[in-house]
Amino acid sequence: MLAIVVPCFNEQEALRITSRALTSLLETMLAECLVHPNSFVLFVDDGSRDSTWEIIRELQQDSVSERYTVAGIRLAANAGHQSALLAGMQIAVPKCDIIVTIDADLQDDPQAIPEMVRHCIAGSEIVLGVRRSRAVDSWFKRSTARCFYKLMTTMGVRLVEDHADFRALTTAAAQRLLDHPERNLFLRGLVTRLSSRMSFVYYDRGARVAGDSKYPVHKMLSFAWRGIAANSVVPLRAIFAIGFLSILLSAIGVVWAVWGYLNQVTVPGWLSLMIPQFLVAGLIMLSQAVFGEYLARIYIEVKRRPHSFIAEAVGPVAPTSASSEQPNGL
Repeated sequence: MLAIVVPCFNEQEALRITSRALTSLLETMLAECLVHPNSFVLFVDDGSRDSTWEIIRELQQDSVSERYTVAGIRLAANAGHQSALLAGMQIAVPKCDIIVTIDADLQDDPQAIPEMVRHCIAGSEIVLGVRRSRAVDSWFKRSTARCFYKLMTTMGVRLVEDHADFRALTTAAAQRLLDHPERNLFLRGLVTRLSSRMSFVYYDRGARVAGDSKYPVHKMLSFAWRGIAANSVVPLRAIFAIGFLSILLSAIGVVWAVWGYLNQVTVPGWLSLMIPQFLVAGLIMLSQAVFGEYLARIYIEVKRRPHSFIAEAVGPVAPTSASSEQPNGL
């Protein structure tokens, strides 16, 4: 039993194209006896402001008479890409054996999904989709992506380069992921810790099928910092090294100031005061910023608020009980 979880945020232009591609893929996999007939595509509307949810409802109704199944859940408010993925996985875990997550823009090749499923059937608990190249990305995005992965590796975060959120998980591995209690989510840094039975599927990344990117530069930078702060204490330890270096440079500055004073080549008192002030002031500001970021994340964690709330569900994932709005339980 396969569930394909697709987070959506303002994807009205792409949604019908995405649904046709994924349901057609399910048909092919079903004809090959690779998946169970009750396998389904689960769209997660992450608080969209356009007609995304109305289209999901239409797609679900249209699928009733077909061999494939479309399901959908609507989050009560925008919770973010990572939380939407987690909400979809939590709903899908009791109803399937394998979960595949893929973005609605279909830049990740859905034709790699059958190979992912075969890897899971062969014994892998986690199958990561890895891009062969970034030829369709701009020079800026390729360059920043390379810097991102190198920075994360330097910070000690366990990442697979050029893997985003296109992956297959068995329900056992997905449940381990759901058991993680943190609110500062960076899923690609967590999945590599879930199991040693991991394999890779390589694919060519394409262009968006429709619509515009929902990840502008400021969101990518925020996402990168979240990944560092959620998975590494290296920035905190780096403050010690910066502090030591600041003390060393200040000592050199004092020696230089004394030498200048004795040789009468500088204004008395200026250099010996300004160098330590600049260094120490910069160090304090930097340290406070880093400590503040970690403290803010601790503050978010201890409140233990739910990641998201499910306002509505359609298809086989719809609750049988009479609750119209429920927390996703995380």
